[in-house]
Amino acid sequence: MVPHKGAMLFFAWDDTFPVSEPLLLSTVPQGLDHSHAVVSVAVPPQKTQLEEESRLTVVVRSALTNNHLVEVELLASDSVAHLKRDVAKATGTSFLQVQLFHESLKLSDTDTVASAGLSNGCPVCALFSTAGSLALTASADGTAKLWRVSDGMCLRTFQGHAYQVMSASFSPDGASVVTASLDGTARVWHVEDGVCAHTLDGRDYQVVSAGFSPNGKAVVTAPLDETAKIWCAKDGVCLRTLVGHRDVVLSAKFLPDGTSVVTRSVDGTAKLWRAEDATCVQTLQCSGSEARLVVFSVDGVMLLTTGCNHTARVWNRSAPDGSFALVQVLQGHSGEVTAGAFSPDGSMVVTTSADNTARIWQTLEEGAGPVVLRGHSAEVTAAAFAPDGGMVASGSADGTARLWCAKDGACLRMLRGHRSEVSSVAFSPDGSLLLSASKDHTACLWHTDDGERVQTLQGHGDSVLSAVFSP
Repeated sequence: MVPHKGAMLFFAWDDTFPVSEPLLLSTVPQGLDHSHAVVSVAVPPQKTQLEEESRLTVVVRSALTNNHLVEVELLASDSVAHLKRDVAKATGTSFLQVQLFHESLKLSDTDTVASAGLSNGCPVCALFSTAGSLALTASADGTAKLWRVSDGMCLRTFQGHAYQVMSASFSPDGASVVTASLDGTARVWHVEDGVCAHTLDGRDYQVVSAGFSPNGKAVVTAPLDETAKIWCAKDGVCLRTLVGHRDVVLSAKFLPDGTSVVTRSVDGTAKLWRAEDATCVQTLQCSGSEARLVVFSVDGVMLLTTGCNHTARVWNRSAPDGSFALVQVLQGHSGEVTAGAFSPDGSMVVTTSADNTARIWQTLEEGAGPVVLRGHSAEVTAAAFAPDGGMVASGSADGTARLWCAKDGACLRMLRGHRSEVSSVAFSPDGSLLLSASKDHTACLWHTDDGERVQTLQGHGDSVLSAVFSP
């Protein structure tokens, strides 16, 4: 409706509309004496002096460099957590990595701006935890937990799955977590408050793996049927289904470039998929009747696969079309190969086995024999390279973890403390700590320089199946 010339518009404001967005209601004739409709104008409510005084601006600076970071406008009744969220958003960090200080005192998330003594224009200092300051565990008790590495405190319990959680991993920015569960779902959680943002329904199939894409915008899951699925991390909508395996899919992972997904299946194959349209671009035949393991190098150029036998295969992605070519067959284990990992530069790969050993292989030197890591008294279940590639960690069903020299295979440290099988091992980003998960319901943090156990993460009610550091 367009009013006549000279007419006035009638607007109304109420609590549901911002003051800056008036709502046009109607024009109302005001009598026969007027040649055009006459309307009234409602004046928006004015802010009271109290409301004006209750708003303030806090200036946030780096506690280390004193550089200006952000200015945040708040109400006196807002919580310090509100301020932390704004600081985290402005600096691109995780909420839990932000610590705020005013006049050398650490601010509590539960305090209000007023009770914390913050006034208009007052300076607040922000200290940011570094990569690896948090640890994430997944357990057969149906939960995942977030821990602070410095003191072993449990910060969050991600609770909601009805059955065991097989894996848990961070988004690249550390702000979210995705869990995979045998209850038939994967879930995306906010690290900030532990709230489940989305439930990715596997349609009654047990979800055995889930992980974010490198840009954090998608999640890929393996729901223990003959498919894998790609989901939108923002709204939980299923974007694509990868169809082509002839038997159950055991895992699905994005390659580091984010354009491709690799799956492995009980049908004895691994498949390379184009993520944008779910097209299978290559099928890799794994040794044996089941693809037991698929691991790729940091740059995604090399791939390790194993089957139900004693060998592993190394593939190289050097073809112009982006496909993988078989370059090595690793033979020497006398038991099934159980796990593997590439060194950061891709020049070495470590494999673990039911034969109680691990082996380090050269991927760039033809004919070079493996370095054999001997000392465990039971199946070796997990392995990882240190960030500098100079050390390898292993975990075993004998309840110990060990640190080895990658060059000559010498055992540097034996880490004793778990009372049952070690299910996973991971180095911190700076290599100073090792995180081990165990079926004894705990995870442990160890100094890599002397093998001292510095924290035991206790709280799970069943086996801890995986443990990782924050990015």
